[in-house]
Amino acid sequence: MSKIGFQNFRRFIDFKPLEYRDITFLVGRNNAGKSTMVKALLLVNDFLKSKSIKSFSFGNNILEDTNIVTFDRAKSFYAKDDFISFNYQIDNFIIDIKISGLKDATTADVHLFSIKDIVKGYEIKFEPNNAQLTILAVPKSSPDTETNLESTIDTLKEQLKTARKDLKAIDESKDPTDYITKRSIVDDIEKKIKKLKELKKTQESGNSVFSVSTHIELNNSVPKIFEDFTAEMLANYSIKFNEVQSGKKQTKEFGNLKGFKDEVFNIEKSFNSFISIIESFKIIYLGANPAKQSALFSIRDKNNALAQSIHEFYQLRLNKGELAYEFVEKWMKKFEVGESFTIKIYAGESYEVKIKINGHDVHLADMGMGSIQAMLLIFRLASIIHKTNENDIKPTVIIEEPELNLHPKLQNLLTDLFLEVREKYYIKFLIETHSEYIIRKTQLFVKDNEYEIGPNENPLCVIYFDNEIGPYGMNYRSDGVFIQDFGTGFFDVSSRQALQLIKKSIN
Repeated sequence: MSKIGFQNFRRFIDFKPLEYRDITFLVGRNNAGKSTMVKALLLVNDFLKSKSIKSFSFGNNILEDTNIVTFDRAKSFYAKDDFISFNYQIDNFIIDIKISGLKDATTADVHLFSIKDIVKGYEIKFEPNNAQLTILAVPKSSPDTETNLESTIDTLKEQLKTARKDLKAIDESKDPTDYITKRSIVDDIEKKIKKLKELKKTQESGNSVFSVSTHIELNNSVPKIFEDFTAEMLANYSIKFNEVQSGKKQTKEFGNLKGFKDEVFNIEKSFNSFISIIESFKIIYLGANPAKQSALFSIRDKNNALAQSIHEFYQLRLNKGELAYEFVEKWMKKFEVGESFTIKIYAGESYEVKIKINGHDVHLADMGMGSIQAMLLIFRLASIIHKTNENDIKPTVIIEEPELNLHPKLQNLLTDLFLEVREKYYIKFLIETHSEYIIRKTQLFVKDNEYEIGPNENPLCVIYFDNEIGPYGMNYRSDGVFIQDFGTGFFDVSSRQALQLIKKSIN
């Protein structure tokens, strides 16, 4: 499971954590917040990869991708305080980060960096501003209980409103049997809500088994800080244990140290699991770069996304028949670009790409913008596939508007492309799009593959960013139809225009 949420970041005061899946599509009007969610993911990922707890950077390697630069540009105009918070979940770990900074600073100070293992029940809490690390045992809960309890209560409340309305509409004297049935439904829902609220209250007020803390060296990496902390706590326990053995009274400090000592193996296992997940997790950002028409693609042209994707692919030195090479040929045919391709390099400076069409070699630059844009995406994905296969690191690829310059049929085909890459190469996607055709195709896949029928798990997810009420997940029915409605300006546009055309024809 993966979720991202944040407070006081960009246009959002409170962006509630949203779940995203293996292939997630972000849709909505311009300036609705799609890119903000992407920027939050990139920044948090960069911070976690740095293994530093001292500062949170808006520059580093992702400066061009996030285009934020300073803390002041990151902080929401509507913020009532000077803090930005991020909440991120990956597998069974929930990560909380709280930062603040100077107006024009490209880095921010980290006030809180918390790692919670919601399955094993541990929290590792770094507070750099106090140079302190605390490790505590928290009440254990399953991921489902932790993440779905609140939403289940909300769902039951909505059901209760409907049930009460139905009950109120019945005349008990005229239809006592139906009244009793409806009354029992209301009572049953009320009992469920009460029980879940009690469970939630118990979880929130549960006492920790132990809590130990000490001052830390901020310049060390997270693994080193954890290692030193563990050694210090075990040494402190040995001292206190010897004091107790000598007849001194057991103190609360001794109880906490003993709790830590008893659980240290599991705590280390949990922490190492977290580090392993972060090290194996990778985000690749593919921005919306309109391809340029050029006979030669210069290696030095860093602003030409196609030139750079050709250079990256060529440097893999792949031969015909290899996995990534075959991927390019397969999908360039599907996207109606041509049958095959050749890449030649001149003086180590530029590349020439030719496409074989009906036995003729045609410069890629002489083809339509749709074909050029398709090859840009295909080359990019082929390189990622090859590197993923070599390194065994399964990335999440963020793509901005992959439908650029593609006609509807090929926009529709993009969904097939993403699903195949996910199923064959275990690569995940987060895609910003304005294409109705892409989303419509996901509905067909849900129906045809019975993704919403157990025990199947639906890899597809659509998040709609509404300008007024904010973002929300779109849930599929088993027949592929969405349960929720899109806001105005998406699916309704083509239908409304078709209706207007019919009315004009009649008149």
